[in-house]
Amino acid sequence: MRSAWSRFARGPLLAALLAMAAAGGTRHAAAETPAYPAPPGTRLVVAADGVPSPLDLLERHGFRVAVAIPPRLYYVVETRGLELLPAGFAWAGPETSADAARSAPLAPDPAFPDGASEGPAPTTTSEAGPFAGLADALPPLHAPAPRRALAAAGLLGEEPGLYQGTRWGDTSEFMIGRVAVGILFAESDGSLDPNHHDWTPALRDSMLRSSILGLARWATRAAARGIPLTFLLEVHPSLPTRYEPIDRQVAEEALWIADVLAPVVGHGGDAAGEAYDFANGLRSRLGAQWSYIILGVHNGTVLDPMRDPVPTFPDGYIAHSRLGGPWVVMPVSEPQGALDYYIEHETTHMFWALDEYAAFGPGGGWWACTLNTGYFASPNTNSSIPTPGWCWGGCPLCPYRCIMDGNYPGQVCTYTEGQVGWVDIDASGLLDFFETRATVEVDSIRYHALTGQVKTLPGIAREVALRNQNPYRFGAGDSISVARIDSVRMRVAGGPWLSLPAKDGRYDSGSERFESVLGPFPAGNYLIEWQAWNSNGLVTATPASAVLEVTPSGLAAGVGAGGASAAPSLRAGPTPGKGPFTFTLTGRPGARGAARLYDAAGRLVWSQPVEVPPGGRLERVCPAASGEGAPAASGLYFLDVNLDGARLTQRLVLLR
Repeated sequence: MRSAWSRFARGPLLAALLAMAAAGGTRHAAAETPAYPAPPGTRLVVAADGVPSPLDLLERHGFRVAVAIPPRLYYVVETRGLELLPAGFAWAGPETSADAARSAPLAPDPAFPDGASEGPAPTTTSEAGPFAGLADALPPLHAPAPRRALAAAGLLGEEPGLYQGTRWGDTSEFMIGRVAVGILFAESDGSLDPNHHDWTPALRDSMLRSSILGLARWATRAAARGIPLTFLLEVHPSLPTRYEPIDRQVAEEALWIADVLAPVVGHGGDAAGEAYDFANGLRSRLGAQWSYIILGVHNGTVLDPMRDPVPTFPDGYIAHSRLGGPWVVMPVSEPQGALDYYIEHETTHMFWALDEYAAFGPGGGWWACTLNTGYFASPNTNSSIPTPGWCWGGCPLCPYRCIMDGNYPGQVCTYTEGQVGWVDIDASGLLDFFETRATVEVDSIRYHALTGQVKTLPGIAREVALRNQNPYRFGAGDSISVARIDSVRMRVAGGPWLSLPAKDGRYDSGSERFESVLGPFPAGNYLIEWQAWNSNGLVTATPASAVLEVTPSGLAAGVGAGGASAAPSLRAGPTPGKGPFTFTLTGRPGARGAARLYDAAGRLVWSQPVEVPPGGRLERVCPAASGEGAPAASGLYFLDVNLDGARLTQRLVLLR
């Protein structure tokens, strides 16, 4: 089992606990909910009841959502110039800057009784906490409705679908897109183990607020890089288990996890199978590409934070996760400090990033600097294992301060970014995931039709994914693309590009079928080309091509008896060959026309008038050179002969 473990050997937790002790007191279960700062760089938006597709609507108006608790609460990344919200939304919380304090208060809006207000965005909400003055994130707590019910109520947008290539086991392959996060609170029912701890509304709310803070740091970091990343939360406040999770060793956690997941999955089974089923259902309900689970475990009340600063299991392990998903196990105490940093850290493990610290005892770091991980097999060079400096010869700035090395809040080194998929190998300024292209395939390179006939040619456009190189997938994980097919275009004989409709009526996935309806055309040969654009805004590198050979009605293409009354025919060769080519033309004696050689792009390379001699058979040499005598390049060429109104074409391949 692949596992990762969190710790605070140094960093903000110990400092916070020391400050608490110095302030002269400990906090108990009955203490007030701690005052958390607002997620940095975000502002809270509240949707009124009945607003259709709130997340999609905000994004269409230019807002980037960092964290959401659908269908009501949305934390948007602060963006200059975006102050006016769509109808049905309001900025939440009081204005807290000096200027705002001097301004007249806004009139309360009865549509938003929890303290939200319409009008300009507040200057800052840092003093108001992550819910900007709202009493609670979860009034009322209830089991989430299935996606079809939410869609019927108009609360969901268009189904975005999974990224192309994603399968059942691919729940968190790289940190780009929408991520559904299930926050589940495990509650012992006392039927097997004694029930020692019960979740309180305040402690649940504390964990949820901490989750928002930790996830918002990742989302705002992504926004600064131009990377789309939104976390969508679904909360299950009380899920029974026969066990008391905090009293069980980590090696036994599959027992209580299976219990907790059974009612939300709808069936029993092993913990891993249930977890993947739940994660897949979760991302379907919330319309996300990825998903994982945070399992909250109550660890009781800490009476002496100096002696018991970190929640632990009986075997000494603390917060931990299954590398690559689909779950995080998060013990929570009353009071709990710096839980948001744990959430930020463990979320990174969900997307394959490794720890970078050395530690002793259970849960100690052991991911060496020689290891590689993630979709692009990115190195773990910043790690201090097996000993500080072992791999730092090629890393002058190591060790970086990083969330994976001591949980430095809000700091991520380039190696961790690479492990979660934020890779730009060609240093173009765009992540490699946004530089993929599509290909177009048709089922032949040559088609036949008669004059007056309409021809329908089928084809398929596919987004080409970068190869998944994750060594923890044995280098053979599913290759996944963030792009979808946006449009397919076609042109005939070098003419204008024309858009083609998707066969299913809409371009909305990474693989789309289409049909090209051609003709009717006069007799002759026509070069047909296709190209596809993807949602990255990039076009097919090399268009697909085929030749449509149109024969006069009553004549068969490529057939000739060689006599005066025979239909014209053309043969040329050798092909493939190094040139020059020899072509033989048969037809009516005295028939005149012209022979032309075109390259694959439709450019004229060579031309010459022709006339069929009395014997009905003409042989000529077509030089493998341009009209100026320059050698023609290797590639595909088309010899085109127009004779007595008939147009004959021969495909030639030149090899240099």
